Amino acid sequence: MDRFIFLVPALLGVALINGCATATPINTGGPRQAYYVDCSGGTMSSCIEKANSVCPRGYDIAGAQEQPEGRASVLYNPYYGVATSTQHMTRTMTVICK
Repeated sequence: MDRFIFLVPALLGVALINGCATATPINTGGPRQAYYVDCSGGTMSSCIEKANSVCPRGYDIAGAQEQPEGRASVLYNPYYGVATSTQHMTRTMTVICK
């Protein structure tokens, strides 16, 4: 039972990180379907996972971008006296399914 208590938050955290990528279809005018994948709330690996799910037979990467959004968050913990800063990132990919 103790393992279950620690396992549930860990699995939920992984689901939240990987579940935040979205894929928007792009009309290319050709026979191949393309998608704009946005994973700004997660990592580039969540973009890759989303691209794998929408293009199960593989894909070509037409473009990828990872850049700071221009804002940062600073968290201060008065108990420890430590401030941490995180830079918000925009992460996107454009993929063309095979």
